[in-house]
Amino acid sequence: MKPMNNAAQTHDGPDLIDHGKAQPPFGYWEWDCNTGEVTWSAGLFRVMGLEPRSVAPSYDLFLRMVHPEDRARSPAAGQVLADRGQYIDSEFRIIQPQGTVRWVASKGEVFHDPAGKASWAAGMLIDITNIREAQLELSAREERYRALALASSIGEWRATSQGDAIEAQSWANFTGRPVNDCTGRGWLAAIHPKDVDAVGATWDEAVRIGSYFEMSFRLQHRSGQYRWVLCKAVPIKPQDGPVREWVGTAEDIHAKREMEELLRVHEERLRQAHFEGPMVTWDFNLETGQVTRSANAQDILGVGSETVEEFQSSIHPDDRAKIEALVRATRHSGKAFSAEYRRTNNDGRVVWLRSRVRVMPAAYGGADHVIGITFNMTSQKEAEFASQETRRALRELDTRHRALMKAAGDFVWTFSPGGRVSDSPEWRAWTGQDIGQIQDWGWLNALHPADRERIHETVQRIMDTRLVSSYEYRVRDRTGEYHWFRSSIAPVLNEEGTPVEWVGAAQRIADPGREPEGTFVVPPQGVLPPHANGPLTSWQVRAARGILGWSVRELAEKAGVSVSTIRRVENEQSHDGRILLAIRGTLERAGIGFVAAPGGEVTIMPMKSKHCSPG
Repeated sequence: MKPMNNAAQTHDGPDLIDHGKAQPPFGYWEWDCNTGEVTWSAGLFRVMGLEPRSVAPSYDLFLRMVHPEDRARSPAAGQVLADRGQYIDSEFRIIQPQGTVRWVASKGEVFHDPAGKASWAAGMLIDITNIREAQLELSAREERYRALALASSIGEWRATSQGDAIEAQSWANFTGRPVNDCTGRGWLAAIHPKDVDAVGATWDEAVRIGSYFEMSFRLQHRSGQYRWVLCKAVPIKPQDGPVREWVGTAEDIHAKREMEELLRVHEERLRQAHFEGPMVTWDFNLETGQVTRSANAQDILGVGSETVEEFQSSIHPDDRAKIEALVRATRHSGKAFSAEYRRTNNDGRVVWLRSRVRVMPAAYGGADHVIGITFNMTSQKEAEFASQETRRALRELDTRHRALMKAAGDFVWTFSPGGRVSDSPEWRAWTGQDIGQIQDWGWLNALHPADRERIHETVQRIMDTRLVSSYEYRVRDRTGEYHWFRSSIAPVLNEEGTPVEWVGAAQRIADPGREPEGTFVVPPQGVLPPHANGPLTSWQVRAARGILGWSVRELAEKAGVSVSTIRRVENEQSHDGRILLAIRGTLERAGIGFVAAPGGEVTIMPMKSKHCSPG
């Protein structure tokens, strides 16, 4: 095509054989090089977002609707085609009058008369927006699954230099087995029988040479189901020294593996559905009865050149009479027509074809020719037939995604890189906040007053560092009662590694102690009742760590005790007064204050100094 100011018209020929069916997202164009006449089919108007025959079709109109970022290469392509007769084969965006951006594929060719002069150009424009959007949606869902899996990590574990587990509480929680049964080499007992030998051998080899360990295998969940997990471990050792211990993590990747397989199937289906626009040109000599096709016909149509009788006999019986009638009408009127039909090849395979046909009058009194272009529409037809199945599979993927998020905790949500929460119906149902009240950081108002600032800082720190972490806090329900929850968040990263959103999950946990009621008051002079100077409770240790942003390991190192001791304290499995007082002293030196609440109960909060108001 090229700019023309001559008369133009809209092609009224059929875009589909069966007009009772929905129009496909493509249309045809023609340019008569001799008369300057430009023709668009009704389907092409629709692809461009225009009502058929609402405007005069022209190259200038088409070019104005091409996206500015893609427009630069369009005029050059049109000129090459006009001068050299090469194929049109490109993809670009158009902007419809309503402002909608659509992706289209352009296919076509310029034909020459016997004298070698450009005489007729024809092609098609296909809307491929849905395929592009489906591919982007699948990619986005994959990133969400990865982020959610990261936020739902099974936990940490430790082993001796010889490879015997000494801290396996997370392993015990996941498998439902007693923690003592998971220490030593007992953790291997929960691995699938078909995987356990390979895991054991790989672990023994890593321990022997002191190398990094990473392996995925099936692990029996406490529900009885075997789930795929990814286990990693690194040796802790001084430079050039022997291994002191092993530290590892385990991650539930079962949903991720299922999702990856489903995505692979969907992507293959979309790849097959993408309309590549294979096009064959041909010439039917009315004098010899020979149909001569371009060299690529055998690859695209499954047949090369042939006689007109062979061609007619290959047309599907249900389509044969219609095609013959259209050819006769074209020879009589000289007008072009387009048709969609089926052909049965010699191997018995049925292919869907669409041809654009017109009569080329003889230049010097010889025989007329019927010339045309034919597209193999089989892939597109199969994609149309499979579109309903594809949409069903995408809905299923979305349902599985939501189910996985729901399984990750009582509350699930997403928020922007800047911390703007979109919505969480579960959170609103629990707290009674409406959608406007949870926007931005408004959801913090449903937290206990003593937790809000700490959680705000914790979440902001996670977002700044992109280090996945969990934290605990109290949430007020609709009745005004507070409950403890544990949350994790993880980023959804784009190809450049930049967060495009965050995914979070919160799960209610056992009440670590009596929950505070009302507003806390610091007694005059910071004087506490006698029992306030006693040992700590488990919930106080967890809350203090949360305020300070300390991990279990950090508290253990500062208090001079083992990590397992801290865990036993937090799980109410240790009541050693000497150890509890040592931990309390460490927390007080770090700025944690122990104050009395109404009723004589003791709570904790950050203090500016030993005897001042909470900071």
